[in-house]
Amino acid sequence: MIVNKVPMRRICEVLELNPATLYSKLSYLAEAEIQHASAHEERLLSESFRLQHAYISADRQDYLLLIRRLNIELIE
Repeated sequence: MIVNKVPMRRICEVLELNPATLYSKLSYLAEAEIQHASAHEERLLSESFRLQHAYISADRQDYLLLIRRLNIELIE
């Protein structure tokens, strides 16, 4: 539900959860994700890790939706 951008009130209603419970679970997941990401990023920042080429990718879907809503042309 969170991935599909369902409002928090609706998630609480459908799952019959107290909002405090939902927010505490989201907080726990956020902390777990930060720990997971930091463990992997420490390896990337170490001196022993070298890349031949680095490629960067970004998801622009949300930006394009926002730009379309505001009727702004995307200049590339």
